[in-house]
Amino acid sequence: MNKKYNNRKGGRKMNVKLKMYEVLHGLPEGTEMLVRLEDIIVPDVFRLRSSKPKYWKMLRARNAYEDNGFIDKPLTVEVITNEYGKPTKYLLVDGYTRYLVLSECRVVKAPVKYIVVNG
Repeated sequence: MNKKYNNRKGGRKMNVKLKMYEVLHGLPEGTEMLVRLEDIIVPDVFRLRSSKPKYWKMLRARNAYEDNGFIDKPLTVEVITNEYGKPTKYLLVDGYTRYLVLSECRVVKAPVKYIVVNG
């Protein structure tokens, strides 16, 4: 929660609802926003690997989710904006194992933190 995502047309700051949700339900440290899991695009690099994530990694992430009710770290995403500068989709950069656990548990919204790629 250190940095806020700022796009070109103004800033998107964490709203009061997210802060209240974090206090009541607990979110991993570093969460900047909750986004729908269906809005996260998983790159082919993750999906087309010759193997799935290791069993122990999946087990650790699943146990952490079941014990705490939330994942241990937010997913790291890059924001994909439309022509008006509004975020529409999110490209998964890190946290594929946690993404799979959230998908298996049929979670609707996932905690994310943003990265900015200069290019």
